[in-house]
Amino acid sequence: MAFTIILTDSTNPIGQALLNQFEQNSFRVILPAEKSVNWQDAQSVDEYFTEHMPDLVVNTLGWSDTGVGVSEAKLLEPALNIADVCRRIDAVPIQLSSYRVFGGEKSGYIETDITDPRDSVGELFLDVERAYAELPKHIILRLSWVMGWQGENLLTRLLRPLTGHGQARINAEWRGAPITHSDIARVIIAIIKQVQYGSENWGIFHYGSSDVCTEDEFAREVCARLMDRDLLNGDLVHVDRAESDPVSAAVGYRRIMDCFGVQPRTWHQGLGNMISTWLAENTQNQGVAS
Repeated sequence: MAFTIILTDSTNPIGQALLNQFEQNSFRVILPAEKSVNWQDAQSVDEYFTEHMPDLVVNTLGWSDTGVGVSEAKLLEPALNIADVCRRIDAVPIQLSSYRVFGGEKSGYIETDITDPRDSVGELFLDVERAYAELPKHIILRLSWVMGWQGENLLTRLLRPLTGHGQARINAEWRGAPITHSDIARVIIAIIKQVQYGSENWGIFHYGSSDVCTEDEFAREVCARLMDRDLLNGDLVHVDRAESDPVSAAVGYRRIMDCFGVQPRTWHQGLGNMISTWLAENTQNQGVAS
């Protein structure tokens, strides 16, 4: 019988990247239609999962690369319902989480570090993690900075002003380990394959790029790529970090590498292609608009 997976949301950038990866593999993937299940309603989620009986659930509902728009209704309520049903039907949930569960004072974080969210978004992600904590089988994937050519994220936030005669505000102290939507999908697929073939590694896992950078270093690399194309029109503006702001979003990758054989990638890999895709998409959209 085919290994059955429910992907809760294939419309956001990570969900779309996962869908592309699934198409290259032999899993049986179920994509809930928009009104086929009410994720905030426990009975609706229970009925949908009972009908399809997944072996594994990848929950991308409520995800935001920047934390903007994250809410209890979109993120926490679905996670609570999914966790309850996964416990009952013995399905494995893979849940996305964030570096935001930490306070950001350390230069980098491992899975055993004490959580200490600085804001309501971090608190929500921590509550989501707690929803799965009592399940014997669960995987929480905490991510560092996430970037891609679509949506609102670290990369697109820079590209808009830098190509449009604007100013990109950056901080030279803020550190992270940037990862792409497609790389996150690659990692999740690797985990799924290990689970399918009997892996019993459960709990919290971190994933970030193989090399840490400051926001300034990342922005300067983006500027260099745009300059090579003669498309650098904006400026970088350095802003001071307030004492209340975190220092680091960097998370390690040792445990996920040891347990699932996942090899981290440098954040430079694929950056040029993402910039090219963003430029092509935005040039096309501007042409249509005009």
